[in-house]
Amino acid sequence: MNQTTDSTTTEQLQAALELASLGYNIIRLLPRSKLPYRDSHGWQDGTTDPELIRSLFSERPRSNVAISCRLSDTITIDADEDKGGLDQLHELERELGPLPSTPTAISGGGGTHHYLRHPGVPLIAGLPPGIHLRDQNYCVAPPSVHPDTGRRYAWEQHPADTPLAEIPPAWLQRLAARPSPRPPGPRRQTNDWLRSLPPERYALDIAGLVPNRGGFVSCPSPDHDDIDPSLRLYDDHFHCYGCNAHGGIFNFWALTIGYTGQLAGAVFLTIEEQILDFYEELLTGGKDMT
Repeated sequence: MNQTTDSTTTEQLQAALELASLGYNIIRLLPRSKLPYRDSHGWQDGTTDPELIRSLFSERPRSNVAISCRLSDTITIDADEDKGGLDQLHELERELGPLPSTPTAISGGGGTHHYLRHPGVPLIAGLPPGIHLRDQNYCVAPPSVHPDTGRRYAWEQHPADTPLAEIPPAWLQRLAARPSPRPPGPRRQTNDWLRSLPPERYALDIAGLVPNRGGFVSCPSPDHDDIDPSLRLYDDHFHCYGCNAHGGIFNFWALTIGYTGQLAGAVFLTIEEQILDFYEELLTGGKDMT
């Protein structure tokens, strides 16, 4: 038993140290799990500090290893075998061209993880079911153990042997958020304080969403499959590049409650009443709504 533990400890720790030496920010996950420890801040805990990594994995030697994509300026195209992702990936490569030689892992579930350099522009997950784009969070890395199969993740193309490739132009065009079809103009002057609220304000109030550096947040629609930021907050409106939802505070509220139809008549009045009720405490407290 001790011999197995020592071997596991060495393998996990050495893998984490090697990845960190190559510039990948490392976090530790629960053993045989894709989840971080309860005292963790997820991707934000990513580090390349070898002494900190030694301390973390010595303290909890059976931890799984993960790469913080966001801190490593890396994206991962994750194809899940059990959800048809590999077939979908082959179709995408026929359409957009093959992915370049780049660090690639085989997951413990039989899928693939293709690591690519982040292009520095906002991305959306405009990918078929079974394929996930990971750029804002983290990705489980070898030699972690898959929670369901018990198999280890393994490198097909190791980062030490294969440089991180750029996203091919056709793939970047598919993944990158495009400019708004209605560029934001000057803020409209209105006596309706609800309509005059800046989108950053109501996105934070209603859904607790804080925009990233590109002004994007995750779409709050319950029916939206896109887990990456795809909803752009402009000066006087929002536009989601994943589901094409757009508008102001009334449309945003409708999105959060799952309503996607035209806002008119009784529906609009109901939503207006809900928003007014929501903000009543702020108003009665005398807080500035702008």
